[in-house]
Amino acid sequence: MNSTPAITEARSRLEEGLEKAKLILEAIARGEYCCLRHGLPYITPSILYEQAFCEMKLHLRLSKGAPSNARPSTATILLRELLRTKHNTSGIISPPMAATILSVPIIARPPALAVKDCVHAIYIAASFNKRPYHPQLVKAYAYAAIAHSLGIACNTMHLAFVSTRNPNSLKQLINLIQNPLKPKPTKIGDAKIVTMIYDHEKALAILSRLLAYWTMKREPQARKNSYCPKCPFNTHCTL
Repeated sequence: MNSTPAITEARSRLEEGLEKAKLILEAIARGEYCCLRHGLPYITPSILYEQAFCEMKLHLRLSKGAPSNARPSTATILLRELLRTKHNTSGIISPPMAATILSVPIIARPPALAVKDCVHAIYIAASFNKRPYHPQLVKAYAYAAIAHSLGIACNTMHLAFVSTRNPNSLKQLINLIQNPLKPKPTKIGDAKIVTMIYDHEKALAILSRLLAYWTMKREPQARKNSYCPKCPFNTHCTL
């Protein structure tokens, strides 16, 4: 049985999805999107990560015009390059993407997507102990929701959280990945991969509450945690 038409259709779907993302990015650059809270035309997964950590801290930072310290981590950059080097024939890409999720434009450049006609897996560098923390899940869900909205997610899409504080351990861990399209839980030294299947309904349920802040359907909420005494905005917090 010849499966060439099906393969061609799948590749076309991936190309069309990335083209759609390009058009949204161009529209944002032209100023066609606006009117989120704080006058922002769009948000990013890193902003959602910060919001999930402490929404009031994010709100106060943006209200006062303080800059964000968020930058691609060394682990993220290294993860991307190591995957590309070892699995350069398996379709490891990191394209700029954009989509409107629950009326909120989100733009992103995921650390690494494993693609073959569609996105099979999203790799995220995240330091954690046993399992990813809630803000890390939120960030991954944002990447995945964009892929889903663009129509480029496979029916089964994996989220692979890669945790390490040691670049050498990360290299060894990447070498253990046999098929980046189907990542499996792996551990070597202090480095590990924790995987899960993306659940779009669950992701939207979590993202919807966060995105409601940006569409001004609710006011910011404070969340007390151990970081509070070190927060630069604690004297202005409602807690």
